[in-house]
Amino acid sequence: MGTMMDKENNYSLLTQKESAFKKIKEGILSSRWSPGSRLVERQLCAELGVSRTPIREAFSRLEREGLVELIPQWGVFVKKLSKSDILEIYEVRDALEGLAVRLAAKNAEENDIKTIRDMFRKMEKALENANFKELNEADNAFHFSIIKASHNKKLLDFVSMCHINVFNMPGNGNPPDYASQQRSMDEHRKILENLVNKKGKEAEEALRKHLKNAKNRAEEQIHQEP
Repeated sequence: MGTMMDKENNYSLLTQKESAFKKIKEGILSSRWSPGSRLVERQLCAELGVSRTPIREAFSRLEREGLVELIPQWGVFVKKLSKSDILEIYEVRDALEGLAVRLAAKNAEENDIKTIRDMFRKMEKALENANFKELNEADNAFHFSIIKASHNKKLLDFVSMCHINVFNMPGNGNPPDYASQQRSMDEHRKILENLVNKKGKEAEEALRKHLKNAKNRAEEQIHQEP
């Protein structure tokens, strides 16, 4: 049997591994690292205050989940989504987020509504300041907050497992057309208003319309890419 110190050391390493994995994954999902970005082991060790072992294990788990790819002789990179990946993600988001907002209209608690409102206000401020990186991050948080507000653990687990909250698609964070962003803000406002007023059907319709418009913009961008 191992000593108490051995058990404590093993527990500490397991905690570091889990923490490193969660923090790196969160950074990818929140668009801190855009698709194609290199993840530098040495920098992450210093930033997270851990040894190479937790970072390397996190890379392995993230590679298995399809979030990063290891390129021999080059390193670890955030995986780029293919054109078909992008369109398929919108289709799945339409189904799952439609269900989530309908459930949120019924199950959301006061603190859930506050969080969603806060994210919407951050979006407004970011658009006003033409800070499209912050706008993108707040947009992502707005949608994920709605999913959490559904209070359906299985739905939340499924969304997380499938990385439906991977909104850092090519083009996100780049200076977009201001008019289209203003229209998008109006769509978010309509979603929020219906959710707050517990109008589940209307909230779902507003969200699906918003995602349809977002998918159309993504398709336009895809066709413009080489």
